[in-house]
Amino acid sequence: MKSGIKIALAALLLASPIAAEAAWSPQPVAAAGTTYYVDSAAGNDGNAGTSEGAAWKSLSKVNGTTFGPGDRILFKSGGSWTGQLWPKGSGAAGSPIVIDKYGTGAKPSINGGGSSFTQTVSGSTTTYNTGTVFLKNQEYWEINNLDVSNDENLSVDNNTSTALRAGVYFTIDANASDRVYNHIYVRGVDVHDVDGYNNPGAKANGGIIGTIVGTYDKAQATVARFNDIRIENNTIRKVDRSGIRLTDHSLYLSDDSFSTTSALKYGNWDTNVYVGNNTLTSIGGDGIVVRCADGALVERNTVSNFGTLVTTAIAGIWNTVAQNNVFQYNEVYGGPASNQDGMAYDFDLYLKNTTFQYNYSHDNPQGFLLLMGSNEGDVFRYNISENDGYFIKWISSKEKTPALIYNNIYYYDGAKAKMTADDAFPAAAGLRLYNNIFYNHNASATTNWGTVNWADAAVFGNNAFYEAGGIHPSTEPADAGKITSNPSFVNGGAGGNGLGTLAGYKLNANSPLINQGLAMASNGGKDFWGNPLYVGSADIGAHETSVAQTGQAFAPSADVFVRSGSYAAVNYGSDPNLMVKADASGYARKAYLKFNFSAFAGTTASSAKLRLYVNAVNTDAVRTLKAYSTDESWTEAAITWNNAPAGATAGSSANIANTAGVWIEIDVTALVNANMNDKQVSILLINEGAASSKGDVQFNAKEASAGQPQLVIS
Repeated sequence: MKSGIKIALAALLLASPIAAEAAWSPQPVAAAGTTYYVDSAAGNDGNAGTSEGAAWKSLSKVNGTTFGPGDRILFKSGGSWTGQLWPKGSGAAGSPIVIDKYGTGAKPSINGGGSSFTQTVSGSTTTYNTGTVFLKNQEYWEINNLDVSNDENLSVDNNTSTALRAGVYFTIDANASDRVYNHIYVRGVDVHDVDGYNNPGAKANGGIIGTIVGTYDKAQATVARFNDIRIENNTIRKVDRSGIRLTDHSLYLSDDSFSTTSALKYGNWDTNVYVGNNTLTSIGGDGIVVRCADGALVERNTVSNFGTLVTTAIAGIWNTVAQNNVFQYNEVYGGPASNQDGMAYDFDLYLKNTTFQYNYSHDNPQGFLLLMGSNEGDVFRYNISENDGYFIKWISSKEKTPALIYNNIYYYDGAKAKMTADDAFPAAAGLRLYNNIFYNHNASATTNWGTVNWADAAVFGNNAFYEAGGIHPSTEPADAGKITSNPSFVNGGAGGNGLGTLAGYKLNANSPLINQGLAMASNGGKDFWGNPLYVGSADIGAHETSVAQTGQAFAPSADVFVRSGSYAAVNYGSDPNLMVKADASGYARKAYLKFNFSAFAGTTASSAKLRLYVNAVNTDAVRTLKAYSTDESWTEAAITWNNAPAGATAGSSANIANTAGVWIEIDVTALVNANMNDKQVSILLINEGAASSKGDVQFNAKEASAGQPQLVIS
């Protein structure tokens, strides 16, 4: 978050009186695979507990028992208990211990009674707060179908630092055991009315919390972590500060090196983390936070009315100190009217390869997206925003590798929305925005792009910028592939609650955005609605239509690049690449392609596009290529810089960003029509800009194994 995420361990391990241990001493379970029943009304702790008619009664009885693999602890539906539920023991692979309900009626209620339950870090006098349902250094547990609360008084803000509370709380005390703990599932649990502490330094309290505590041995190659966490199909409401937070691990807070040798080690990630199909509403601070995880999947969650009690930095769904995590099919709405951050989705600090895709944000005054920067591999694609405030609220520092923001829809009111709250992005911030739709539906107010130096902060390519009033502000970013026509949505702006309300953002068959986008590599393979990518060329926006690219595609009969200086007599006809570069003698290159399109039956082309696959590109943010027609006398095996024909007729130009793995198109309609007499055309590609050692671009040639050049004529 913009305030930073470096939470001191001391803020998490708060001093408070140590709760008394349960009166019952843990007793070994008689046999594995036993089912135990607990009935708050008719039970008796003197019973065997192994049948409904001989059920136990109290939490103390459960807490005083050590359970084993395959055991089940069933609470009677409609029953109510006050206090903390902390059963002992661990299950085993394939035989977890299961907490669930029996009978019909309301889910069993476990009410913490407003208490702040505490534990002491092993080998220390430091205490930390826990939750109404608690597991410590335990594994292979499944917690299902409970009603969990811990309300002191949510109408009064909790400002007591020792009064952290949580609904479900599981932890590893790394002083006691520094190893992997497996299989913690929380499913079908209703967590509500948990009045936690919402100070920004005490985020690990609220609804469902996983954390790792203790003083770590930084010299160890392996540190405590979780494997196989599933948080799914839960409802969380009226909790403070966090809805779902997994897992705070203090060892990783301050190191962004992703090194295996630094004092603070990465690489000991929580693995197989799944957070899905949860519904969260009326959350004091953050909705869902995932940290210290590798390969987490967070999907199909709904977060609404978050940030109700916190003015410091929060967000709907975000992650930090993590890698290879995917967030998809989530919905966030009803965020705070004012907050330091407060947007729907956040790429926070110390991240590698994070993807947000197919998500929906609406009615969030603080906006759609935040990027903290300094990350590698941030991808934000095929998401939809309706009536949010900011598009990108902040980017606090330059990205390590460009952040790819493509094929999103931002539908907004120009009188209320603004592209960013920060008018001073970091120099060369590293944003790449392709194939997005910016749709201002207010005919009386133009888009507020602020005073950001967009040319420095970002590269824009093939985006649609629509102003309902027809007037485009002078601050609108430059984009060589810009389209300003009405996108022709089916029914844009008609979204409501739920991803199923968004069909109006599909494109009509006559949309000017069809087949006008840039092809993106590693694009996820489908659009927002699951349609395959691509049908023809890429479409602009979150919808890939079934309208195929029209026209005939022709392969080159010859293609080659030539090089200046001491290489001027060298022929590169067998090279699998085509290179273009403006540079000093000996480094400059230009490319030639020859096409025979005699199979085209028409006498005039309405459209002719030269399609090229970028396989490598240098670090200059953009380079401009110009297309010319030349005479057709050259041959692939003999052409060199010295004998190459000069350009005769000038065609169109195209700006090429520094993104490899994508297709680009250059309009050569005029050049093709000028050569309709023999239906052959020779095309020269040249960079006529200033010399630059970092401006080169390389395309696949016809000798490449895939992605060869095409001339598409219709």
